[in-house]
Amino acid sequence: MEIDLINDKLWNKIELFFDKKNKIKYKFKLGVEIPLIPRYEMQIKKLVDYFLPKINFINLNELEISDTNACHLVERKFHTKNQLSYGVAGSEELGKKLLNYINATYPDKNVHYCTCKLKDAVQLRNRLKLRAKNTAKKFDIITDDGTFIRGVIYLPELKPEFDYKKELEKINSNKIKKEKILLKLEKTKKTIIDEFEIPSNLIEIDAQKLRLITNIGVVQHLAKEIKKMKLIPAIVEQYPTYDQMEVDIDFL
Repeated sequence: MEIDLINDKLWNKIELFFDKKNKIKYKFKLGVEIPLIPRYEMQIKKLVDYFLPKINFINLNELEISDTNACHLVERKFHTKNQLSYGVAGSEELGKKLLNYINATYPDKNVHYCTCKLKDAVQLRNRLKLRAKNTAKKFDIITDDGTFIRGVIYLPELKPEFDYKKELEKINSNKIKKEKILLKLEKTKKTIIDEFEIPSNLIEIDAQKLRLITNIGVVQHLAKEIKKMKLIPAIVEQYPTYDQMEVDIDFL
């Protein structure tokens, strides 16, 4: 439930959630979220004292400067606590004061403090999971963190090593070299499909990273045969981003 920190005349709207016996009408837990605005300690305490006896929990959110509120907050002379954070100076300290106050005054109630860093981490994870869901291949496995796990087959000259990224950049910027690599990958793909009877929709050419991508079961079961072909099988965990940054590579 969102609340108006300043206009306490609207606070009584919470009564809509209660029946005549002053019990919550619904099965879900009832709580409020409060932005930790420096210089508003007294107003927030007043809000806490009004709401917390009636509800299940309160979330205290560290105030952050974002693209949507930056001008408004700067006009009110708020600024970030340091160069590496979007958190507003004084918001974290206010949060600690209020946590101590609530724990001492309402020990049976739940209170949560959410930092900017935690919110950013949660939001990033959710964005990755959504992107992974929208871009995953049929054979990809999506993890709880929003990464892909897939089988990969590398050409020996493009095995990920120290200068792997630079080598890819060189080839991708040279049309003739790239066409040669893609042709080699196409022939390799056809050989694997024909020789091992792999369904064509379970193996693709990754034209950006110049490799074959497939189901992890394919590279696991055919690892020995793939290596006999002078190829390099691996299981890769990577981000669903444009650069496909690898989290882990397990060569088989």
